[in-house]
Amino acid sequence: MTVVYEYFFWFKKNWARIGFILAIYLLVILLVVIRRYNFVLFILLLHTPIYMLHQTEEYVFPGGFREFFCNENIWFKQG
Repeated sequence: MTVVYEYFFWFKKNWARIGFILAIYLLVILLVVIRRYNFVLFILLLHTPIYMLHQTEEYVFPGGFREFFCNENIWFKQG
């Protein structure tokens, strides 16, 4: 297996954890740099780190969204 595929599988497994780290970084950048120059742009860009934190909450802390959606969803009820 080539290195590219190894990185792909690693990223596929850990994307929500990476999103948590990036969300904190983006939030700090937004608070420190963008907020003092343009408040409207700050509010518009604030949704990105908040959404990343939301995805981390669903898939990592406590997790279980994938299993819930695939097994307990009313449209895909199994058995």
